[in-house]
Amino acid sequence: MKNIFIAGLLASAAFVSQAQAALISGVTASASSTVGVGYFDRGASHTVDSSGLAGGFHSASPDGTMWESNGGGIEAYFGGEADPNPLITFNLGATYNIAKMRVWNANETGQTAVGVARATLSTSTDGTTFTSLGTINLSQAPGSSTIDFSQIVPVGATGQYVRLSDLLSFNGNGFVGLSEVQFDSAELAAVPVPEPASLALLGLGAVSLIVARRRAN
Repeated sequence: MKNIFIAGLLASAAFVSQAQAALISGVTASASSTVGVGYFDRGASHTVDSSGLAGGFHSASPDGTMWESNGGGIEAYFGGEADPNPLITFNLGATYNIAKMRVWNANETGQTAVGVARATLSTSTDGTTFTSLGTINLSQAPGSSTIDFSQIVPVGATGQYVRLSDLLSFNGNGFVGLSEVQFDSAELAAVPVPEPASLALLGLGAVSLIVARRRAN
């Protein structure tokens, strides 16, 4: 009887779906422009390659670790044209239920005002047609590599592509940038959790065991 009761306990554990966040890997990024191509190393790929990241901290040196668009005023020197409407697009590699993104704003010491103060957040399944999720506001980075200044931005949408457009920096001089961006999916995972009905079965099993013991005595 004891063995039968234990088997009943194991069988009555119900599996239910619970949302679990998971970091999306293999993300790529492209931008409308990059400042100083051939002079600086501030391409869009640095926002998704973990360059400059150490735990939750990010480097304050921009080259090779951050992205910056080509702003106004000195494009001829850098060999590029002004980008009055900068944007950056992230390709997650597959369609996900995107829960949130974690953003490290531009963190160059003495130049953190080029960070994104405001942007339009959009998602897409095909990379062509984007649906706006509204405006997001970010805080200015400290220009320090010893502070975790990352910010969590809820997304709550399905898509393969995430775009930040209508980018406005803190100083509004045309240059705008970011340090790092990560995305979390909200995937469903089967987790063994006793449901109310299962708990009732456990109680019934316990009662049956007590009755059986009394009869045996």
